[in-house]
Amino acid sequence: MAVVFKDNSAQTLRDLEILTRVALEAVGNQAVSHARNTITTAGRVDTGALRGNISHRVDGHKCYIGTDTGIQTRSARCRADLVFSCPVSGRTRD
Repeated sequence: MAVVFKDNSAQTLRDLEILTRVALEAVGNQAVSHARNTITTAGRVDTGALRGNISHRVDGHKCYIGTDTGIQTRSARCRADLVFSCPVSGRTRD
């Protein structure tokens, strides 16, 4: 009885890329929600323009959360960035 091995590594890597993107989108959505809720409950919302512009963007294996509105706050210019990265590569360990 012969054993035949099939190489599924290409499909596995494609699936891993898709799942990485899905996970980073979920992280981004959750982080945006948390940031908006945090500034709202802290009483830091005047017009809601800054809160409404908090967003996320997935680029490769990184998820960027922040805003680039440049809205002036009471004390300083507000610009916040948060980056989550997910190191995934197509390389296998020896």
